[in-house]
Amino acid sequence: MAWKRKKPAKVAGPSRAESPWAWVFMPRKAGEKRYWLVKSDPATFGLAELAASPERTTRWDGVRNYQARNHLRDDMQPGDGVLFYHSQSDPPAVVATAKVVGAGYPDPTQFDRKSPGHEPRAKPDQPVWYAVDIQLDEVLGRPVTLSEMRDEA
Repeated sequence: MAWKRKKPAKVAGPSRAESPWAWVFMPRKAGEKRYWLVKSDPATFGLAELAASPERTTRWDGVRNYQARNHLRDDMQPGDGVLFYHSQSDPPAVVATAKVVGAGYPDPTQFDRKSPGHEPRAKPDQPVWYAVDIQLDEVLGRPVTLSEMRDEA
């Protein structure tokens, strides 16, 4: 008897419209400001490096996650707020606020063969990865930890 793959059972769950995250998938209203969490590793590029950048502005590149790429490419717009989050600190925490100052554009590191972010599939007319420009707004008086944010949610 030949083996047959069973069809996966349908799992009941909220549709995009019913989800608490539905707003992320909704078209942006005119003048609407959105807020984004940007993860950084302070050992690689942290708050100190952002603060020392010319005009406290940097290209946010090197993101290699498809869902995050889609937000960078399609959703993050100039004027949107950013929570600058140190993911590899102990404890992980938001350490500053920033703003998006440049909408999504092809991440140039994907085309650089010497870059750790090089993407062999990427072509200038068919980029795979995207970046945005962010500018430091305010350093928080104290870090706001992940557990504090969870407790407030």
